[in-house]
Amino acid sequence: MGEERRISKLVLGLALAYFLATTTIHVQAQDQSGFVSIDCGSTKAYTDEVTGIKYVPDTNYIDSGQSKNIAASYNGGSLETHLGTVRSFPDGVRNCYTIRHNVNTVNGTRFLIRARFMYGNYDSMNQVPEFDLYMGVNLWTSVKLDNASSVTTVEMIYVTRLKVMSVCLVNKGSGTAFISALETRILDDDAYGIEYNGYLNLVTRANMAPGSEKTYRFPDDIYDRIWAPKEWSNGVRYISTNETININNMYDPPQSVMNTAVIASTSFGIVDQSFDTDEDSSQQYYTYMHLSELQKLAQNQTREFNIYLDSNYFYKGPFQPHYLSVTSLYSLNIHSTTRYNFSITASENSTLPPMLNAYEIYTYNQMPQLATNEQDIEAMRAIKSSYGGGKIWQGDPCAPQDYSWEGLACSFKEFDPPKIIGLNLSSSNLKGQISASISDLKSLESLDLSNNNSL
Repeated sequence: MGEERRISKLVLGLALAYFLATTTIHVQAQDQSGFVSIDCGSTKAYTDEVTGIKYVPDTNYIDSGQSKNIAASYNGGSLETHLGTVRSFPDGVRNCYTIRHNVNTVNGTRFLIRARFMYGNYDSMNQVPEFDLYMGVNLWTSVKLDNASSVTTVEMIYVTRLKVMSVCLVNKGSGTAFISALETRILDDDAYGIEYNGYLNLVTRANMAPGSEKTYRFPDDIYDRIWAPKEWSNGVRYISTNETININNMYDPPQSVMNTAVIASTSFGIVDQSFDTDEDSSQQYYTYMHLSELQKLAQNQTREFNIYLDSNYFYKGPFQPHYLSVTSLYSLNIHSTTRYNFSITASENSTLPPMLNAYEIYTYNQMPQLATNEQDIEAMRAIKSSYGGGKIWQGDPCAPQDYSWEGLACSFKEFDPPKIIGLNLSSSNLKGQISASISDLKSLESLDLSNNNSL
C-alpha cells in the first residue's frame, strides 16, 4: 500500500512538473514586453480579440495630427480593429512618432517595425493620398494605396543607433499623410544580419499551408511576424504533420508555419518562385528559407536538393532537411534583372522530391543620412518639454536638412553627425526659467532668447 502511495505521488509530481513546464512555455509565448503596438487615432487601449495583442492609443507618442474614424461603409465585417481609426496630418510637412521602449534597449538592438495604412475615406474626400514615410532621418518608402479599402503594410528590420526612434510621415503635395497603426517588436540579437547603416525592407513572407487562407502572426509567432499563405500553381502538393518541431534557432519560425510544406509532385519536379522587381540593377536581396523534414524516411529514402537564386547556388552543395528540426538558410543576392527567381531541384542522389516550409525575402537598403548628435537630440527634447509646444518640433532636430526644426542652425559635415550651432527662441512667448538643458548643446555658438517678457 505504501509503495502504491509513493508511485501515486511520483505520478502526481511528474504531472505537476509537466503542467508547470507547459504553462511556463505558454506564458512566455504570450510575452509582449518587447512590443509597442499603437492604434493611431484611437482614444483607448484594448486587447485584440484575435491575436491577444495589447494596443494603446497614440497620444503619448505624437503631439500633432487629427484623430479620425474611417467611413462606416468601410468599417465592418472582419476588419481588424486597429484599421478603424487613423491619425491624419493636414498641418506641417513632417510629423513624427517618437517611440522609447519600456524594456532596456541598447545600441545594436534589432527591431521589426511595421506601419499599416487604410484610407477608408476618413475625410469624405474620396481621394487616396500619396506621401513619404521616414525611419528617423532616412526615407523608408513612398506610401501609395490602390483604393479606399485596400490595406498597405510596410515592414522593416532595423538596428537601432539611438535610445529613441522616430517614424515620420511627410506630406509631398499629393494629399494628406495619415497612418492607421504602428508596431515595433524586439528581435533576437543574432537574427537577420544587418548593421547600423542599413535596413531590410520586407518583400514577402510566405507560409506553405495546404489550401489555407489563414495568416499567422502573434501568438503563433513570438516576434509577431505576419506569415501569409502562398498559393502555388500546378506541379506541387502539400504535406503536413501534427508532430512537434524543434524550432529553436535565432529566427524561431512558428510551429504552425513549419508543420506544413510544399513538395514537388514528382521526384524530379521543381519547387520554384518568381516575381517582378524594380529596375534597379544594384538592388540587394536577402532571402531566408526555413526547412524541416516532416516525413519519417525509410532507410532507402533520401530527400536532398539544390537551391538556386537566378541560376546561382543559394546554398553550397546539396541540402538534406533534418527530421522535425528547423534549419534556416539565408543568402545575399545582388539582383541584375527585373525578374527574381529561386528554384529548388532534387539532387542526383535524391529519391524524394524537393520541399519548402517557409521563406522570407527582403531588400537591403542603405541609410546614408546620419542622425543629429545624440546629446543634442536629448537636450532639444528637454528644451521642448520645458517650453511647451509652441513650435512643431518633431523627429530629428537637424536632419534631413530640409526638415530642420524651426529656430535651429545646424552644422553638416560629410562623415559626422549634424550638430546644433544656433538656437533662436526669440518672440516665442517663453515662460519660467531658462532651461538648463541649453548648456548641454556643446557646439552652440549663438543663442537668441530676446522678446520673451515672461522668461
